Amino acid sequence: YYIKDNCLYDKSNNDFLSLLDTNKEYDNFIIPEGTKRIGSTAFLFSRIKNISVPDSVTTIDEFAFDECIYLNKIELPKIKNLVLDCTFRLCLSLTNIILPSTIESIGGDTFMGCKSLTSITIPSSVKTIGDGAFSITGLTSITIPESVTSINRSAFGYNPNLTEVTFEGKNCNINKLSFTECDSLKTIKFAFTKDEFINAYPTKDSFIETFSKATTIYLAGVEYKDIDSIWQK
Repeated sequence: YYIKDNCLYDKSNNDFLSLLDTNKEYDNFIIPEGTKRIGSTAFLFSRIKNISVPDSVTTIDEFAFDECIYLNKIELPKIKNLVLDCTFRLCLSLTNIILPSTIESIGGDTFMGCKSLTSITIPSSVKTIGDGAFSITGLTSITIPESVTSINRSAFGYNPNLTEVTFEGKNCNINKLSFTECDSLKTIKFAFTKDEFINAYPTKDSFIETFSKATTIYLAGVEYKDIDSIWQK
């Protein structure tokens, strides 16, 4: 191990292990080129506004940027088979993040508590969205790409400003509590045809178990403001 510029590294593996002085303020922090791994809790409680992550990084451990309450912007490199887990939990100031097209899973609590995050693009490489991944954020709308096959419990729960969700695919397993306590979520857009939708949700009750506040549904581009009419023969 060695220390340089107030940072702890593992020389043998080129790992960035920890920012040692979390009270020091940084407008821009550059992780050195050649770093391969960002360790668990490496930036916990740090006072950094913007972080540059080099292309050499191949692994980001869980909680790597946990509770970086001043972090505003970060762009992640194209890490092969990237899995995020609790990575940006409680980053209260995060407004701008670019996820790479190589990310496969957005794990549990990845963006939980990011209340300044009003929008984000989920890449078409993502397959699963874990428990609480985007819970308690500032999101106002979200598009779920066709690649996503599983959305877990409370993945988008407790988002008071979330008004619209778009599902681009037809084969996503949506936990019935995925959008729990999203009281402003009124508009849901599906790629389903009407028949496909009824096959997925045979009754209105089965639908409102997941989307309890919905008032408008789009099915393959067709708008239904009277959602009861969907199930009427």
